[in-house]
Amino acid sequence: MKRRTFLRASLVTGALAAISKPNLLEVNSQSSQNKRRIKVGFLGMSHSHASGKLKVVLESPEYELVGLCEPESAVRDRNRQPGIRWISEDKLLSDAEVIVVESEVSDHAKHARIALEAGAHVHLEKAPTDSMASFRALVDLARKGNRILQMGYMWR
Repeated sequence: MKRRTFLRASLVTGALAAISKPNLLEVNSQSSQNKRRIKVGFLGMSHSHASGKLKVVLESPEYELVGLCEPESAVRDRNRQPGIRWISEDKLLSDAEVIVVESEVSDHAKHARIALEAGAHVHLEKAPTDSMASFRALVDLARKGNRILQMGYMWR
């Protein structure tokens, strides 16, 4: 299985399994065009895996990209492409159901916490935190809010 296929399947399966909001998905087995797309946003784009995950989201019929939030102009410039919206953190947190954390490693825990506190499911790039205690705190926060906290993983 290719990494992108695995990521796509993992994100979709995980998000669908834990979504607790009513009417989040319109289930219609007759046509995938009638399904509601999952709203995904990226918090940070500086991690080396960000562009690959963005490609998966853009190519998948299951997702709707609401936008990317990245404070560094050099990183935004590297990731500019047609159809990509750069939005504020507040807009991202209010519009996205799933937040993909692809920021600097030192910001991963902070960004995951912000996204979980906003009520989003989170796909978190490695390394998630700088200590096991802070990672446990993120897991507890996700559980408390009935949210998925998914770790990034790559087949080698």
